Formats: sequence, C-alpha cells, structure tokens
Amino acid sequence: MEKKKVFACLGFEAGLALLYLFFWNIGIKQFIPEQDFFLIKNVYLALAFLSMSLLGFVELYRDKKKKSKMEVCFFWMLLIIGIMYQLVLPAFSAPDEDTHFASAYRLSNRMMKKQETDAKGYTVMREEDRKGQTYTYGEKEFAGYYRKMFSTEKVDSQTVSYIRKKAEQTVPFPVYLAPACGITVARLLHWNGVWTAYSARICSLLFVALSGAVSYRLLPFAKQNVMILCCMPMSLSLISSISYDGFHLAVILLFFSIAMNCAYAREKVTWKEIAALLVTAVCFVPVKLIYFPFLWLVFFVPPKKFKQKKTAWFTYGIINLLPVLEAVWLKTGKISFIASGTTNLTAKDGYTLSYVVGHLCEIIKFISYNVFFIKGDEMAESFAGRSLGWLDTKIPRYLAYSFVFLLFLNVLTETYQASILKWQKALAFAAAGIQICLPVFVMFLAETARSDSKLACVQGRYFLPIALLLPFLTQNRKFMRKKTENNVLLERTLIYLNSFSVIMTLHSVLRR
Repeated sequence: MEKKKVFACLGFEAGLALLYLFFWNIGIKQFIPEQDFFLIKNVYLALAFLSMSLLGFVELYRDKKKKSKMEVCFFWMLLIIGIMYQLVLPAFSAPDEDTHFASAYRLSNRMMKKQETDAKGYTVMREEDRKGQTYTYGEKEFAGYYRKMFSTEKVDSQTVSYIRKKAEQTVPFPVYLAPACGITVARLLHWNGVWTAYSARICSLLFVALSGAVSYRLLPFAKQNVMILCCMPMSLSLISSISYDGFHLAVILLFFSIAMNCAYAREKVTWKEIAALLVTAVCFVPVKLIYFPFLWLVFFVPPKKFKQKKTAWFTYGIINLLPVLEAVWLKTGKISFIASGTTNLTAKDGYTLSYVVGHLCEIIKFISYNVFFIKGDEMAESFAGRSLGWLDTKIPRYLAYSFVFLLFLNVLTETYQASILKWQKALAFAAAGIQICLPVFVMFLAETARSDSKLACVQGRYFLPIALLLPFLTQNRKFMRKKTENNVLLERTLIYLNSFSVIMTLHSVLRR
C-alpha cells in the first residue's frame, strides 16, 4: 500500500474517531444517568468500532484488489451500517414491526410443526417473546432493552395468545421467511425475547444485504444511485427491522437489476432470467400492489433478445398479469374495505370510491393542498429518514436533506453506458407518476376521515423505490458515456453521514 494511501486512510479514520469523541462530549455523555453510564457507553463504543472498521475495510479492500468486486463493499456497508441502526433503534420501533413479528412467528410455528394460531386467529407464541415488546422508548427503556439482552434469567417456553389479531395472510410466505428462520433459531436455543427479536432482525438484514449485493453486481449502470438509496437512514431503518418494507425494497431492487441487466448487458435472454423476473415480481407486487408499474420495466428488454418474438410477448404478458392477479386474490378483503370506506374508521366516517367520483374536483383540491402546503416537508423529510419509526426520533433537517441532495447530485452527474428511447422515457415517467399518486390516494381512502382537515398517514418511505427510476427521468436519449461506479469518496461520505445519523438518533432517544 502506497504511503500516500496509508496517510489518507489513517486521516479518514482519525476524522471519524474525532467525530465520535466530539459528539460524545457535547451531546451524549451528559444525558446518561449514572446507573446506565457503563451500558450506554459500551453501545456508543460499539457504534464507533463498527463504523471505523467499515471505513478501514473499504480503504484496504480497494487497495488489495485491483479488480475489486464492489458488490462485496456494498454488502458489508449494508450489513454493518444496518447493525449500527439496530443498536440505536431497538426491536419493535419500526412501523408495524410488532404485526410483522407476529406473522413471522406464525411461519416459525409452521416450520417447527407447532400450532400456528388459537381458535380466534391469534398468533401463538412464547410468553417471553410476547412480553418483551415495547413501542415507546426513552433512555430508561433503551437501557432496559440491553440489560434484558444480556440477562441470564431462565426463559419460560410456555405459549400464549398474541395480543394482536392477524387473521388473513395477505402476502406470500417468502416475505417472512428470513425473520422466521431467525425466530426459529432463537426458540431452538431457548434465547430470551429480546434475542428472539434481534435474531429475526439480523436474518432479515442478512437477506437484504445479500440481495443488495446481487443486485449491485447485475446492474449495468446507476450503481452509485442504488448505493445512496439503500444507505439513506429511512432505507436502513427498514432493512434492519422485521418490517416487510425492507424485504419489499430488496426484491424491487432485484427485479430492477435483472430487468436492466437483460435490457442493457445481456445479448440473449434465457428461461433463467425470465424465471428470476417472474419470481421477484410475484414476491414484491402482492406486498404492496401500488408498485405494479415497476413491472413495466420488462418492456425495456427488446423482443430480439428472446429466442422468439412469441416468447418475448408471452414474457411481457405473464410478468405483468400474474403478480397483479396474485395480489388482488390475496388482498381481496383489504381492497373491498378501502373501496367501501376507511380501514380504521366506519364506512360513514370515511371516503368511498363513489363519493370520490361524485366530488372529484373537491377531492383533488383537498389532496393537492395537503401534499403541497401541509404535508410536503414531512413527506420529503421522511423520505430521507429524519423521523424514524414509532420512536419518532429526530435527526437534524440539514442531515436528512444532505442524503437527498447527495442522491439527486449523483443522478445528475453520474454517467452510464446505455441508451433510452423516447417511449421508454415516457413509460418511466408514467410509472413514476402512478407510484407517486397511488400511495397518496390509497392513504386518503384508507386512513382519512371526512371530518379530518389533513391527509392522514402519507409517509415519504412509500416513495423510496421511485428513486430507482430517476436515471431515466433526468437524462437524455444517449445519456451514457462512461462508468463512474468505483468512487471511494462516495462510500466515505455515506459512512460519515450515517455515523452522524446514528449518533443523532441515540441523542434523540436519550433525551426522552
């Protein structure tokens, strides 16, 4: 390793160490009660160790491997930074994570050949796993979480009825396969409830990190765009939890990378690529039907790349129809609820499709006013992850917007090796437009009462996958000249920004 590179590596490591030391003294240390000082100090040291180890790996791996496989760096970045977010965002802090835990637990019961639910449809689980769920965190609960993690108390393996009903299966079972494996391992080893949840989280994170690495390798362009998207605080908080949002983002990314690989890298498309596209499609569309326009990306693959034109059109049809039909079949009950009124309120209090049709101009005005004047800043901030999970932890606005700025700056400056036709660009615009409008409209129908003056439950995390389409929306027909994927400065920046983010998240929790 050259002396110049050694000094550069040591300089960045020293800078990161000073960052942790500085914020420890001005924003963390004074908020820790004396009885929890040693415990939380160790958590903070673990954060510093993980981020500095990752930074050192990124520097050394690039130097050691002249033809380094950057998907390896991407895998370790997702895994290690994901663990850092797990340390400051304890289990059940992600949106609806308790419900997803119950669904994964049900699959774990099936894997262990045990009773899945009781007569009323409640998930059957160990008392230890049920009572460990806490949804509101301050310093007291945060410290208690880690005390419980390292407790030597004997685990009670008796089962109870879960407190939240989950009567219908509205998503394919692979969605919960990774966390179910983690839960099963924890139960077989008789771990306590905290370790059960943590094991489920680690397995989910491993799946997403592996999927991300495969996607990164397959992508013919926009690799830096994907790296920034996946390393934003909101993305990392989701992929490091049990929530199926992390799985959903990973599978959409897999579908996108396979489709782009077929369209721009491969000379011929075989049955293996077709099967991979279909499998990923039937996994991500039923999770959230509103993302079905991503299926249109298969049209980017020219018919001449298939063995026959009939095969091409059959592939286009089956990939665009089968996942949608599967989603409608699985979500028939939920769709009917939304169409007839709101899911959380009575039909009288909620909007119906017939009411929308009869008052279309009024509804458009109401939604537009909320999106642009009331909810706009909240949606933009939650896209990056200023507020994370049920904890409602806050990182500074300038830090949240720095991730958004970095994403758009990279999209506008990164160059690629491919081309896009006018109809393809129009299709990408249509897909992005539908995926922006549909979540807003669904939340209007499903969660907003007629008496409400504000649009309810619209969050920026719903728009994360749309960032994958940005290269098509911002470039010209011949938008690709060279690859700029080997950018160590970008990785250093993301490590620094996320280190700053987890420190600020910890600070937000400790001040409660």
